[in-house]
Amino acid sequence: KWKESFKFYTRGFCLRPSELNAAVGSIQLQKWEEQKNIRLINAAKYCKVIENNRACYTSPFDKNATYFGFLLTLPDNKTRQDVIKSCIENDIESRPVVTGNFLNQPVIEKMDHEVRSDIVQATIIEDCSMMFGNSPKDLSNELELLNEVLVSNV
Repeated sequence: KWKESFKFYTRGFCLRPSELNAAVGSIQLQKWEEQKNIRLINAAKYCKVIENNRACYTSPFDKNATYFGFLLTLPDNKTRQDVIKSCIENDIESRPVVTGNFLNQPVIEKMDHEVRSDIVQATIIEDCSMMFGNSPKDLSNELELLNEVLVSNV
């Protein structure tokens, strides 16, 4: 069920924002610097959590990134399943990494494509990785709980 809500059965659509979206966006942009700074603080804390759990991997901290979410790659699929289960039990929201290996998406059958090389990294992402969302609010308590989940499962 965790992955099922991220299955793609049809091609996406390219939709352009409307004037209403632009009006809302212009107000949101006024808050951007503060929100970006809080997201960066959360990201630094997240990277520290992963650094403390050496069997896990995430991208190195980048002060120029905006951190929509946090990537976590675990040693294997069984470990990821254990972490997912513990996250659900502890009300920690997580999701697959976008589509994982896009070649495993049902929509691929409707697309003209060819595979020219091994897709090792996409398979690792599909089998062993997951995402956690970031927020423009302090996530210290949530990251502490995530650390506990990782310590008990990895």
